[in-house]
Amino acid sequence: TARTLHRYLDKHRLAKARNLACETYSIKLSYIIATYNRGNILAERTIPALLSQTMEDIEIIVVGDHVIDDTEDRLTQINDPRFAFHDLPTRGRDPTNPDDRWFVQGTVPRNHGMKIARGKWLCFPSDDDVLHKDHAKRMLEFAESQCVEFAGALCTEHRNGNDQIAGKNDLGY
Repeated sequence: TARTLHRYLDKHRLAKARNLACETYSIKLSYIIATYNRGNILAERTIPALLSQTMEDIEIIVVGDHVIDDTEDRLTQINDPRFAFHDLPTRGRDPTNPDDRWFVQGTVPRNHGMKIARGKWLCFPSDDDVLHKDHAKRMLEFAESQCVEFAGALCTEHRNGNDQIAGKNDLGY
């Protein structure tokens, strides 16, 4: 029956995916960051934090959503072979409803970043994130040790002089 066929295919897709996730070879992580006119914060905070990762086998791809400020000028001054900036020739089309827009903003630049990424693993920090220097190393060690295809983490949010784990109350931790 169709149900049996779907179970068979799902089982084999899962087995194939687990084999890919557990391969042992030099891991390369692609950080893909979508941005629109945030060159200052990227150049001064986000990119330096990513370039100081303890795992050096990374690439950082920032994709501009047709930026119109000095973002391109600022980011093209970053001289590191692990970093690349690409600006889209036109802006991605977002929904007109602000609530809907919040959910999909940056999708077009992220999709472009995925097309050019060379990493086995992908990570999508926001353009104002500062990741811990061991972020890549710890996340990939965990993912490989558990043979998973996806790994996520909570983050610490710093607002008004206070640190709080973002989402902590929502998740009940």
